[in-house]
Amino acid sequence: WAELDKGADISPMRRNLQREHLKRVTAALTRPSNLPADALSLMRYNAQALQRQLGAAVAKAGQQSVETRAHLADSLGMLTEALRATMQRTG
Repeated sequence: WAELDKGADISPMRRNLQREHLKRVTAALTRPSNLPADALSLMRYNAQALQRQLGAAVAKAGQQSVETRAHLADSLGMLTEALRATMQRTG
């Protein structure tokens, strides 16, 4: 996710790695697991930080390719849904 701070295009390989990361994070947040409570808390904390970074990157997207902009918007949506589901499950 280093490209978020730079506002740079994200290569196809990096987008695939980032999608895989999001899949694993969203699965851990939305499915029952045997992870310790502290691990889940840290994962949720880091996911919320990434959500903020993605939101800022989507808001200032300008010179990036359409593929990068679409990837950022999709990633933000996926993470937002996972965090919302987690909050509903624990609330």
